Amino acid sequence: MRRILELGEQKPHEKEPPNKWVFRVLDLDPDDHSGLELRSENGTLYYGVQGTELENCARLNAEVETRLALESWMEFGTNPDDHTRAVSIIIHNEDESGFLLQRKDLKHPTPSCRGRYSLFGGSPHVGENILHAAYRELLEEIVSYQDLDLRNLKHLEDLTLDSVQWPGTYTCSVFSLPVPFKTFQQLVACTAFHELVSESVGVVITRDEFESILLPQEIEEPGRHFVASHHHAINRILFP
Repeated sequence: MRRILELGEQKPHEKEPPNKWVFRVLDLDPDDHSGLELRSENGTLYYGVQGTELENCARLNAEVETRLALESWMEFGTNPDDHTRAVSIIIHNEDESGFLLQRKDLKHPTPSCRGRYSLFGGSPHVGENILHAAYRELLEEIVSYQDLDLRNLKHLEDLTLDSVQWPGTYTCSVFSLPVPFKTFQQLVACTAFHELVSESVGVVITRDEFESILLPQEIEEPGRHFVASHHHAINRILFP
């Protein structure tokens, strides 16, 4: 499997050029490596000039989950998004007392999403495996991933939710990602650091805030705080 490493044109509402995350997780400089070919052979990643023999390509070290995300991008990344499906990942600390969310910026292209809380995730590409899509979305959206152990990602259930961007409903595969307290604080700092980008900014809500304030208000007025029905997914963690 092969694909050319390239950034593409950044859209105004996105936090970085498309596929910048690929360079980031592989620790490659886009200025030096753009246009090279990424290859996956027998469970190992390589890069080199197009047409270079495998033994002359540079070998890349990557955890299994990272490799699966990259291979999924290589195979399905040119496919359109599958708007009948979505993956949402609930990132929380060890005792589920705090949740890391995104708050959509006021420049978001969908007006009903602006200023609302959202889980990390997005739409899989057509044909893409749900778990691999979840790995990919996390690596795309979490800028500091070094301490993010994707092996802890657990599929909870599939929810049928109303779409705010596309007609009808979609199937949302909900995942849980517990992280140690120290790592959780690092993720908070790194995600919130991107306050200058337009797509979203990292925020933390506590279990008490969710139960006593946000959830009751969301039930009374759907869409007041959350994109679509993402509060249902968090509720699933608290009251399985």
